[in-house]
Amino acid sequence: MSEQTSSGLSQQAFCARHDLGLSRFGKWKCLLDGVDVSQQSTPSFVELPLRDGASPPGYEIELDLGEGMHFRFRRG
Repeated sequence: MSEQTSSGLSQQAFCARHDLGLSRFGKWKCLLDGVDVSQQSTPSFVELPLRDGASPPGYEIELDLGEGMHFRFRRG
């Protein structure tokens, strides 16, 4: 952590340069700084309300995960 601080690089740039995961780096930084990360919550699912409460007639969602990986969701 001190190496990142003294480097003058942002956490993102430092992690990219040293092939480190930014999220994991941030969690370790919080733990070492004495921040209780168990109290920080990120919802694993967020429900999006529909307009007028109606069901959608159909949709297609595609996620491009890189390296040729795609997830596609369809509802007809």
